[in-house]
Parts: sequence; structure tokens; C-alpha cells
Amino acid sequence: MKNKILLGSLLLAWSAASLATPAAGSPAGHLRGKNRKTSSVNLSTRHRAGVITYMAQAQFYSDFPGATVLGWRRSGDFQEADFVQDHTTYTAFYDDRDELVGTTTTKTLADLPQNARRYLAEKYAGYTPSEVIYFADNEDNETDMVMYGIPVADEDNYFVLLRKPGENLVVKVSPTGTVSYFKKI
Repeated sequence: MKNKILLGSLLLAWSAASLATPAAGSPAGHLRGKNRKTSSVNLSTRHRAGVITYMAQAQFYSDFPGATVLGWRRSGDFQEADFVQDHTTYTAFYDDRDELVGTTTTKTLADLPQNARRYLAEKYAGYTPSEVIYFADNEDNETDMVMYGIPVADEDNYFVLLRKPGENLVVKVSPTGTVSYFKKI
């Protein structure tokens, strides 16, 4: 009886040890031997290598159950997941802690508040709106999103690309319709 208990204990310890230390090359292998929250060397190495982490992918499936993933990529400081949910295509952005920063989706000019459309038509006459992107911020994460190379404070906004010959601008539009200049590109 003692042998069975000892054998069972050894098997349990061996199983726990093998699960706690991922094999090299496994999706979670980058976590081995490091505390990921305190290891800036580990995180920056992982980011330079262009690795999409297992933890970000697991967090994605928790954040967006039932979503269909179209693909993952690394862009700057973010891990990005393109996905479809409820017949709409989104991109989710995860930071270096594998936490959701926010999502973007393509919208149309008609999706903007009416007062913003009216303001754009008056103030930016001669420009053609060519792209409208809606950014939905994850208020539980303090990491700022970067749009067109500029950090964006923690708020939901539309970003409208306006074009005319020789000049392209991006304006920011709040969900209430406030329009502000964002960047010349």
C-alpha cells in the first residue's frame, strides 16, 4: 500500500513539474524560468522576435468568446488579432502584459454623429473622407493605443482620414460628435 501511495505521489509531482516547465519551442516556452510581469528583458526580447504569446491568445478567447480569428500579427508594441464577431470584422490590440488595449473596426461616414458630418462638410470642404476607423478603448487597461503614430488617451473615438490633392489629414471625432484635428499625414 505504501508503494502505491509513493508511486502515485511521484507521478503527481512529475506531472506537475512537466506542466510547470514548458518545453522549448512550445507556445508558453518563453515564460520558463521568468516572472513575466517583472522581466522587462524577457518581454522586450519576445517583442523583437515578433512572437505572439500564448497568454495573449488565451486572453483573446476569454475576451471574445465565439469569435472567428482571421490571423495574428505583431505591430510595434502590440499583438494584434483580426477577427469576426457578429458579422463585423475587428482588430483587437494586446499590450506587453497580454491584456486587451482596445479594438478597431472600419466604419462609414454615415456612422458618425450627424453634427460631426455637418461640421466636416463645412470645415473640410474640398476634402474627401476615405477611411473611418472606430477605436473602442478597454477602460480597464491604462495602456494607450497608438493611432497614426500618436498615442491616444483612454477614450473611444472615430478617426477619419480626409484627402485632397497634395494633403491628407486625420481628424478625431468623439461619439458625441466633437471634431478635432489629429494629424497631417
